[in-house]
Amino acid sequence: MWLLLLIMGCRGAPEDVDRPHFVRGGVISDGVFSPRSWAPGDTLGASVAPTQPACVALFEVPLGEVSRHISMGGEAPDTALAFSPDGTRLAIGSYLGDVLVVDAWTGEVLARRHLAETLVKQLAWSSDGSVLFAAEQSPDAHVLSLDPRDLKTQVQVRMADWIHSSAPPSGDDLYGVYTLPAAYWMHPMPDGGLLVAAAHGWNDSDGVRRNQSVVMRLNADLEPMATWPASGAADAVFLSAAVDAAGAKVAISVSRSADGPAPEDLPINGLALLSTDTLVEVGEVSIPPLNPWYERSFIWEAVGLDRDRLFVGLGDGRVVVRPESGEGFTHDLGTPILAGEIPIAASVGHLIWSGDRLYALTSRSGIPYGAASPELRPPAAHPNANGLFAFDVEKDRLRLAWTWRGPHHLQGMSLVGDTLIVGAGARQTDERTDLFGALLFRTNGSGDGASRLETFCETTGPVFFRQAGTDDGRVAVSEVPRSDPGGVVGAYRVVVFR
Repeated sequence: MWLLLLIMGCRGAPEDVDRPHFVRGGVISDGVFSPRSWAPGDTLGASVAPTQPACVALFEVPLGEVSRHISMGGEAPDTALAFSPDGTRLAIGSYLGDVLVVDAWTGEVLARRHLAETLVKQLAWSSDGSVLFAAEQSPDAHVLSLDPRDLKTQVQVRMADWIHSSAPPSGDDLYGVYTLPAAYWMHPMPDGGLLVAAAHGWNDSDGVRRNQSVVMRLNADLEPMATWPASGAADAVFLSAAVDAAGAKVAISVSRSADGPAPEDLPINGLALLSTDTLVEVGEVSIPPLNPWYERSFIWEAVGLDRDRLFVGLGDGRVVVRPESGEGFTHDLGTPILAGEIPIAASVGHLIWSGDRLYALTSRSGIPYGAASPELRPPAAHPNANGLFAFDVEKDRLRLAWTWRGPHHLQGMSLVGDTLIVGAGARQTDERTDLFGALLFRTNGSGDGASRLETFCETTGPVFFRQAGTDDGRVAVSEVPRSDPGGVVGAYRVVVFR
């Protein structure tokens, strides 16, 4: 059932909230949302429906001061966002170590707690909404089960006991926090338990680079029921994962930055396929590097999994489709091409498999690290750089269904129902300040990329690459200040749109 949304007086609500706004799936009028079909040119009072739906800011939640981080050259800091299963609450985990639960319609803060001296890496709700799981990136790397009503700890597990601890970095080290251990991925299970992939990469007291990672199946009391590898933490880094629709298998990306020889029993620069119940390995995929430009294959947040196929996006611009048996195929999306004598490429950092379509997001143009001068600015844009691509997956190839490219810097994507949310982050090519926020694309029906762009939700500053959404059309993004010739402009906050 649709809820009536009273936004009058909420922080961040538009000043002209009493004027009708034609939004996706309805109208906001006199501060109340009502589901309604409308077409461009329709009238409501003195208001005329636009060609494209409006995106109205419902409320904002301030998250603290990060101006120093931005002024020192840092980009959008990590922020975790998760709507409760029923859509009534929004959980927020901040770069400053705070966890908040707010009313997801009004922004009223229902509970707040300072959790860690460093950042909150991940948040996830149990399937019934009675538990909020939180993961710290900290020397302890705690994973906690919190009561969302007051954020008190019910139980917790110290992941550093498995993947080692390291000392907090100095305050002047912008990226030192990422040398601390953390659960980089969490997936709630139907029985109230949790799947966790935790990773740690750091330099020890002798300056030796080390890696430790583990996958764990935890019960509702956060007690380990199974681990992978079964013998203990791996000399590798587990960064991203995907679970199939049936919840039976999980694919884990395996990379490595440590010194010394790599372990021979792990699919380094590839993926391991595990049973979610027992974490027994049921398959693996090794992906050779794309010579001569790259020495290894790197996977970021670009893993998809269905019943019998793996989908992988790579830092070298390839998209790989592998069945559980057979060779599969590779699609060259952002792979290096020559601009004059200089190679240029676009990585595939984000990928989503929806069950009937594959979505891939490419980065801005860059020069491969294996090139002679990777520090140079690319002399031209890669033809597939900074784009959103939707593919139909056929037996031996990807067939392009639609694509979209625009002036925004595309940064991260989430699929919620029939809406694909794509972030618009910091820009490097010009000083325009009206291109930050979230682009919302319709995934159902027909049409090209331009016709599928439903609306743009504009923010004051760049957004982090993770977003959250609800089936009824609300979208949450976190934005940060931006550097300006006159200083730092904007604020660190979460904004919820409709």
